[in-house]
Amino acid sequence: MSYKRIIITADNYQSMLEHMTKATGWLSFDTETTGLHLKADTPFLMTLTFDNTTYAVERDQIHQEIFDSMKHFDLVFGHNIKYDLHMLANIGIDYKWNNLADTMILARLSLETDEMQTIALKALAKKYLSVETGADEIKIKSALTALRRQNTALLKMAIKEEGMTKKAFDELANDAIYEPLDFHKKFMEEHPEPTYLDIYKDPLYTQAMLEYAMNDTEITLELAKLMYPVVIGREQLHLFKKENNLILPLFRMERVGLNVDRDYLETSRIKTREYIIYKRRQLCELVGETIKVGQHKRIKDLFKEKWGVVLQSSDDRALAGVSRPGAQTAAEIIRELRTLEKWYSAYILRLLDKSAFDGRAYTQINQSAANTGRVSSDFQQFPKHAMYDDNNQELFHPRRAIITTGNGYDNTYYLDYSQIELRVQANYTFDISGGDLNMCRAYMPFKCHNASGKKFDPLEDKDLTFKEKWLQDENNAVWKPVDLHSATTMEAFPEVDPTTSEFKELRALGKATNFAKNYGATAGALMTQFGFSKEVAAKMDEAYYRAFPKILDYQKLVRDSYTRRGFVKNRYGRRYYLGDRRFVYKLYNYIIQGTCADMLKEKIIEVDSFLKPYKTRFQMNIHDELSFEVYKGEEFLIPTIKKMMEDVDWMTVPVVADVEVTHTNWAEKEVVR
Repeated sequence: MSYKRIIITADNYQSMLEHMTKATGWLSFDTETTGLHLKADTPFLMTLTFDNTTYAVERDQIHQEIFDSMKHFDLVFGHNIKYDLHMLANIGIDYKWNNLADTMILARLSLETDEMQTIALKALAKKYLSVETGADEIKIKSALTALRRQNTALLKMAIKEEGMTKKAFDELANDAIYEPLDFHKKFMEEHPEPTYLDIYKDPLYTQAMLEYAMNDTEITLELAKLMYPVVIGREQLHLFKKENNLILPLFRMERVGLNVDRDYLETSRIKTREYIIYKRRQLCELVGETIKVGQHKRIKDLFKEKWGVVLQSSDDRALAGVSRPGAQTAAEIIRELRTLEKWYSAYILRLLDKSAFDGRAYTQINQSAANTGRVSSDFQQFPKHAMYDDNNQELFHPRRAIITTGNGYDNTYYLDYSQIELRVQANYTFDISGGDLNMCRAYMPFKCHNASGKKFDPLEDKDLTFKEKWLQDENNAVWKPVDLHSATTMEAFPEVDPTTSEFKELRALGKATNFAKNYGATAGALMTQFGFSKEVAAKMDEAYYRAFPKILDYQKLVRDSYTRRGFVKNRYGRRYYLGDRRFVYKLYNYIIQGTCADMLKEKIIEVDSFLKPYKTRFQMNIHDELSFEVYKGEEFLIPTIKKMMEDVDWMTVPVVADVEVTHTNWAEKEVVR
């Protein structure tokens, strides 16, 4: 790489703008910021690379006209570009053009599907550009480490002045329910975590930071040049364009965030913390000493010493199997504490921290993290149920903490694709081998007829599916949707009456098996994931294929396609390559998940465009659910959005988006009929 490097001042700012207006092709840009919060932090430096030149622009020179000049470029690249858009939005910059691109998207479309490697910028550069960490980066990282060590040294002094040892303090501070002591609170206020801005302000490191930042945009552009031809060669250009079109809709979604009930969270924090302390005391009295739930070796030793129970592991599955009096109680408390401590930190403290800026919690939605094409974020896991104490009093409900916004946004609507992965799986069986009877009958009166003898046509009668009585050809019984989980269970346990409570319990095994098998799980995987015995795992595995025999046709086609071409494609043309043939079973699920992912991405783009004239806005995407903050008087939009989501022209199996609404909080959402 050989780029001319220019640091922008008031004197040469206009010449940079003139260069931009005359240039074409590709440009890359990046920001160096005061922190990582999507709304609170701002850029102190920006770098631009185009036309063999890299510019460094300080905060007071970052103006809207720079970004207006980017309309001339074919593609404007960033690496995790949505983050940079947030930083720019925080200083009033609005990016208006439809030419954004992300090298993370290029990387995901270029790499082998089973290659579990990071797509971080420097890791990609080191592997594919042979770019070693430069002296500038080493200098910056060393300076940051030095500042952190300086803070650590000052903290040690403060701890000593409090009459504590560092070991005692660390043990206290590393506790899941640690509440900072007064001196520690004061210390953190006076000595915040150092940032790149602190490094940049130091004259000793300013030049190194400039070199470091300029290097990043140059690497970004070089990676784009390297990976773009691979994407074209793999016939993935249409997906690259679609993913790029998703950048701004997801950015707008991220800017909305979730409105948080901080008072409820703080009340829950206090109650949950007190209950954790209570349960810890209970455990201490029972085992005779203070132990932490993460001390796996000590837990195993205690169970053997006190109750003669030999544990091969102290994980939840092993503890759930303990039945000896006393030992069982201890095992239950340990398992409960693990959940309590996890929820305390992962939900209560995290939401309090994320919402501290303005009462809303924000997160980035990563559209390139998963090999399949699925989006991800740290908001993907919000348990649907509350956590209770021994007296069945609610301690905390994660979804109760997310409340409606008000100020005209009094209702939040949730549109969730119903069993979309299973529907897509059923659709594949229809396309490949005429349709699996049970799978297709779960969603439509497949191979049935009406009272007049007309046979149900999946292509013509899709809209009539739930409006007419359809009879089954075999016995003239009225069609009702097949319960897929019961179908597997009945094949595995034909001797058990489906109307009994015993069958209801066994159905949980059928449900677990169905979802695991849809992810390509083998009988061995059923044993590992769910603790099934060898006999039960084999029985459930065989029952699955007896219940849905046409899935074998689908899996055979996937294997044959991979053997013949070296890759497989989902319904949207996304290709999945493998570096190791042993993992071919993963392709069964990659295709299903990837198809669902690309379907949802397409709908997000479509709905985002539809909503532009209105005040109603996207709130969040979690799994197969889209949520919307609906402005008063615009409730009429929801049926249209539902129809848009359900209108998937290539799907023969009906697509259904269930609608729910809340006027208060997420936990109290209700079905809209």
